[in-house]
Amino acid sequence: MKRICLVGPIDKRIVIYPLIKTLMYSHNALIITDDGSYRRILPNYDSNGTIEHVGVITIPDEQLIDEKYILEKIEFSEEDLDYIIYVTTNRIIDNCDQVIYFKGSKSSFCTDELDEKLTEMEVEQVIIDLEVPNLKSNKQIRLGMDEFHYLYTVEQSKQFLNIKNKKLLGKLAVIISFILDITQNNVISLMNRATK
Repeated sequence: MKRICLVGPIDKRIVIYPLIKTLMYSHNALIITDDGSYRRILPNYDSNGTIEHVGVITIPDEQLIDEKYILEKIEFSEEDLDYIIYVTTNRIIDNCDQVIYFKGSKSSFCTDELDEKLTEMEVEQVIIDLEVPNLKSNKQIRLGMDEFHYLYTVEQSKQFLNIKNKKLLGKLAVIISFILDITQNNVISLMNRATK
């Protein structure tokens, strides 16, 4: 099992929803987050639930470090899981195999404690913003009306829809393949599967 921490005080749903769809068809996973907005994809706005092979649990920041408590709230045992993915605002979870820092293009809004930890670590960065710098990195996403429409539609329908924007699909494939360590073509194939 691989533990991954996706940290940063920025809205990461544009990456996490396609990540969930990719995992739905490929792995057993648990998404643990301190961001209550993920309750929008769960039935009855619950704080935890399961979408195909993916458990999602939203809990307060101070409970993020209590893995035993978390596993009791979900139908999975640790042995069943291929991934535990923490989606956090300002907390880096210890014992993670990989940490990826999500930030805006101009500022990060992270706490001094997080900033200090990030400086000590070697972490990959993903930029999500309304405007992104013209860098050669594929790990950046510009949020526009199409992206906001996608998020709104997924949350309203509670279905992980296919992404029609080829440029966004390509950027998400780069980021998700890096997170899950699978090929970009495999990610695109999984994201393009018909929703159940």
